Amino acid sequence: NRAREALPVVQNPSIMEVPPKVIEVYDHRPGDCPRKVTVERKKRVFESLDIENLLFERGITFRRPNWKDLHWLDLEDFDNIEYDIR
Repeated sequence: NRAREALPVVQNPSIMEVPPKVIEVYDHRPGDCPRKVTVERKKRVFESLDIENLLFERGITFRRPNWKDLHWLDLEDFDNIEYDIR
C-alpha cells in the first residue's frame, strides 16, 4: 500500500475555456453593441472554426503521415556524406 501511495498521480490534461480577446469598451455608447454581446459573437465565431484545418492550411500538421502518399522524412536529408569521418 505504501508503494502505491508513493507513485506519482497522473492527471489527464483538462480543457480550459479561455474567453476571446476583445478590444471593446466596457461602457458603450447608446446604439453601440454591448461588450457582452461582442464577446459572445466572437466565441461563436471561434467555436465554428476547425483549428486543425487552419493549421494545415499554413503548413502545420499534427496528423499522422500517410506513407503511401508522401514520405515526410526524405532520404536525401540523411544521405549526406560530407561530414563522414573515414
